[in-house]
Amino acid sequence: MDEKDIKNNLLDTINNSSLSEEDKQLWQRSLEEAPQAVLIALHGFFVDFPDKLEESTSFLKRKIHALESKDPKAWNAVLQDEELSFTQSQ
Repeated sequence: MDEKDIKNNLLDTINNSSLSEEDKQLWQRSLEEAPQAVLIALHGFFVDFPDKLEESTSFLKRKIHALESKDPKAWNAVLQDEELSFTQSQ
């Protein structure tokens, strides 16, 4: 699968989900900026754990907020919560 196919597959997954239109647009913008390695990782993750899309959206929003507010404690908290969640998924 090439980069375009991976991105299109991710977009199909997102667009066919129960996410709000605002959240779908957030993912669309994020995927446009994402490097190929991130697209591949996300694709693999959502193939294995399709039920994690909503939780991943929450993490994405929290990361954006932490970056925009330049709050390293908030950033670290998101990373810890994300790691704990994904570790429990395996």
